Amino acid sequence: MNSIFLRIAAASTALAAMMCSCGGTGVGKSLDEISDATSGDSLLYYYGQLHAVHFWDESASDSTLISEQGRESYLRGIEAGLKGIGNDEHYNAGLIAGLEIARNIQQFRQDYGVELNPEIIMESLRYSLNEDSIEDEEDISMHFYEILTRLSNQKDSSDRTASEQALAEAAKSQNMQKVHTLLYRKLESEGSGNILKDGDRVNVDMKVSCKGHDIAVPIPKETKVGSPYTNALINEALLSMKEGETTLFITSAYSLFGRKCTQMHLIPSDIISIRITTGSLDNSLPGSGKNNYESQDTPAAL
Repeated sequence: MNSIFLRIAAASTALAAMMCSCGGTGVGKSLDEISDATSGDSLLYYYGQLHAVHFWDESASDSTLISEQGRESYLRGIEAGLKGIGNDEHYNAGLIAGLEIARNIQQFRQDYGVELNPEIIMESLRYSLNEDSIEDEEDISMHFYEILTRLSNQKDSSDRTASEQALAEAAKSQNMQKVHTLLYRKLESEGSGNILKDGDRVNVDMKVSCKGHDIAVPIPKETKVGSPYTNALINEALLSMKEGETTLFITSAYSLFGRKCTQMHLIPSDIISIRITTGSLDNSLPGSGKNNYESQDTPAAL
């Protein structure tokens, strides 16, 4: 480990002890409010702010994280990690690996719905580290991915069935028209132009929500219908619309986001509302405005 981060870790441990002795996470201080701050103090302060930037980036897709309770929980976790680091580099390496493994186990439970016993991995590690050498890595990987693929397929099948059933029931209750199995629509404002087709460039205003909460889904204001950078379901929705139209679509969290929906704290069968308003077409002659469009047509894969 780089020596500067060893010093940061040591200073962080001292900082955590100070924070705990002062009782809780508190509201913190600005750098100007820290008396006689050294260069190391300033370095560590900015290091903390970089983590804060990452926190706010993460909170954009997780409304529970941004809550006061979510922020307090996050800070308590940071404190626990800071206090756990010691002078034994081997222990520190194991601690960091353990935290990563624990997080992966938790994420696996959410993604696959399979309960895992953490003690099993300890048995595996104890046994494997007591051996003179490990089994063939290729053979181990083959068994691991064979089981993972089977569980993944089972989960996908279960989520797909549950989400399609929930979506059909929601569409029936809202008297919506079927676009296909994964997408339903209800016209809110009739368009006056032509039906959109692949390759059309059109101005789009889109709002995505679930149970009244907005979900950030990146899409350029000027969108190319059929673009590989736009989610397939959004493209399907656009292909069912005219210029100047407003339509409400519904789909399921699993259909729109895949297994990533669990990382967004959505259940695969949650119903997602997508309200799209299309503007006028901008199908310029080949080459006209091409560079301007391509600068906006950034990947918006979900």
